[in-house]
Amino acid sequence: MQVPNVLPLGRLLLFPLLLAMSLTLSACGGGGGGNNSGGGGDLVVPAPPPPEQPTAPVKLTSNEAGRFLSQATFGPNTASIADLIDKGVEQWLVDELEKPASLHLEKVLADFPEDGTFLDEMGMPPPQVVFLASDSFWQTAIEGDDQLRQRMAFALSQILVISAESDLGRVPQTVAHYMDILTEGAFGNYRDLLENVTYSPAMSVYLTYLRNEKANAELEHAYASYVAALNADMDHMKKRLSDVDEKTRNAMVKAIERRQASLDETKQKLQKAKG
Repeated sequence: MQVPNVLPLGRLLLFPLLLAMSLTLSACGGGGGGNNSGGGGDLVVPAPPPPEQPTAPVKLTSNEAGRFLSQATFGPNTASIADLIDKGVEQWLVDELEKPASLHLEKVLADFPEDGTFLDEMGMPPPQVVFLASDSFWQTAIEGDDQLRQRMAFALSQILVISAESDLGRVPQTVAHYMDILTEGAFGNYRDLLENVTYSPAMSVYLTYLRNEKANAELEHAYASYVAALNADMDHMKKRLSDVDEKTRNAMVKAIERRQASLDETKQKLQKAKG
């Protein structure tokens, strides 16, 4: 009897596996072709989204524009309200930042007497120049084209304060110079503004540090020690004056006077060294 050929079990299981792989590759578009995408088709890249269209600025109402200008300027009028509504807040701010500064010192000096005199025989400014700085401020606040800068300078003057109700009342040109510092620095670096204010003549007069000098710590310490020693010596001798006879008392008084003279001489030397 002839025995039929029988395939091994492993081969019987291999056929279904190969068939399944073939069907899978067919569904994916093939198993080769050198395409790195793993299939036969091209990789589809989505198109970039269209650029965002700028939105039109929201138009302000007259009331809104007037309220904004009352905060950013020294007051609105019909023309400034219409200008702000037409430009919009953003463009209005850009235009204000680019405007040149309206300054005060040159205007104040131009109104001084032609001979340059700004103090009378009594050491006081003549009546026609006393209020030049304040007059310039109010005129510029009302008529100046750089309204945002002027309003900012005014706000800074409420923080970095000086006052004409001091020795500065005698020198309106110094006040005008200080006003120019705030006006020019209104849109700048605050650190730079503080430095300019610190070294300004107006602030040095107002805070009374004009001509102040840095103390010599070593000399001050030596002087203080010397004074303490002399004072202790003199106090000790003064307490003994009532316990000694007249001759000794007279000698002790002369010694105290010599020590006082030495103290005064040392003080003068210290002042000279500091100067």
